[in-house]
Amino acid sequence: MKGDRRDSPKKEEKNKEKEEDMLPELPEEIILRILSFVDAKTAVQTSVLNKRCRCLWAFLPVINFDDASFKNVIFFEDFVDKFLSCRDTSTNVFNVNFDCRFGLYNDYFVDIIIEHVTDTPSITTTIEVLSIRAMSRITNLPTLSLCTSLTTLKLSYIFTQTTNFDIPSLKHLYIRSCQFCCGLVNTFDPVKGCVNLESLPLIF
Repeated sequence: MKGDRRDSPKKEEKNKEKEEDMLPELPEEIILRILSFVDAKTAVQTSVLNKRCRCLWAFLPVINFDDASFKNVIFFEDFVDKFLSCRDTSTNVFNVNFDCRFGLYNDYFVDIIIEHVTDTPSITTTIEVLSIRAMSRITNLPTLSLCTSLTTLKLSYIFTQTTNFDIPSLKHLYIRSCQFCCGLVNTFDPVKGCVNLESLPLIF
């Protein structure tokens, strides 16, 4: 009995090591599926597990940017910029989520995200969900009309002069605490051009 108690910590340590080694042994499709549920920074950190995982993050089908694990917004923006520059642009991406609780240093930083989405064919033709939560100005929302498969758009805390979305494929549009500067001439009409829209939750 005493011997069993003495050996138990060693067994627990070995079991823990086995669990840590399981991820690299899985098929790449399964690993990418798992990494799609974590933020991009965590996905990149898995590259240290072994050589096989070194570049898997560059092929993520779902990209989650979250500033929660960054010391400040400058580090966060720098990471996002480098991630987009180094990822494999031939990989199809279905979801892009950008969540920033900081006030962005670059007031138009979200435009960079949208530009990457609309300028990358492998994303433009496959993206289904785009979620943006950031206190930021956005000037290029209208270009999302190029995303022929986009069905869900979630916007929170953004400021834009866009008065309509004109995204025919869009089915679900979520707007939370956003500012739309329409001026005296234009009127805010989010459903204009969204001929397939099924839901439009508005929270101000």
